[in-house]
Amino acid sequence: MMAHKTNIPNQNNRQADLAHCYARVFVGTDDGQRILADLEARFPADAPRFPPGSTLTDAAVTEGKALVTRQIKRLVEQGLKKTL
Repeated sequence: MMAHKTNIPNQNNRQADLAHCYARVFVGTDDGQRILADLEARFPADAPRFPPGSTLTDAAVTEGKALVTRQIKRLVEQGLKKTL
């Protein structure tokens, strides 16, 4: 069997390019800014994980929603650093 080789520099370039795309889409257009604001309102990154009366399932769902918003914001920030 052949071992899988990972091309780290190429992988890093793809990640940087993707981050630039996120920045361009979510910050570079009015529509993108509106969509990002809507996502942040629907899935707040700082939502409490265990509000009173919540179950572990509720907490997992809340964390999953917040994780998506945090990931988008992180990629936008990375993309902005690359373009400045």
